[in-house]
Amino acid sequence: MLEARDACSGAQRNGDHAAAIYHDYLDLKKKHGPEAANQVIQFRLLHLDELSSVAGEEGLTEESQCRKYDVFFGKDVSEGAKEKLGRYLEELSSEKDGWGTTDGPMRDAACNCGWSVRRLVTGIPSRLLKTYSSFRLYAHTPCLSILNNGDIHAKHMAQLPTDGRHANAGKIVPVRGHMTA
Repeated sequence: MLEARDACSGAQRNGDHAAAIYHDYLDLKKKHGPEAANQVIQFRLLHLDELSSVAGEEGLTEESQCRKYDVFFGKDVSEGAKEKLGRYLEELSSEKDGWGTTDGPMRDAACNCGWSVRRLVTGIPSRLLKTYSSFRLYAHTPCLSILNNGDIHAKHMAQLPTDGRHANAGKIVPVRGHMTA
């Protein structure tokens, strides 16, 4: 495994990229149109399903469970978020389950919740290093070019291009915050 920076350096920073964030929907729709906005949301939702599946396969479900909460400390901001969520759920009816809002203190409900992308992303290489003696992790080793010196055989491959690189692929909806797996 080659990693241009520290091993799994983007795991925490990029965690929210996988979420189908309702507050992005209206901006995406305005900028790219309803079809592209829906594609971005569906793309992000597929990541949530896939991440959950991988966590289960790797025995990391308990460590990387996802519960996402948005907490607002101002009534105006809270009302604006509720309005965006309402529009999102109205226009993407497949997303109606699993959403809710509440007003007032949530001290007990908001404790111990969060997305531990880092635990999922670092858990996989950790398990591979322990399980397979031939597995190697090379941090600070960017892939600068690919040569045609022969075939590489692998059961699984994941490519996580950076935002600056993937726009040239021509098949990805033009928006910041993509992950591919």
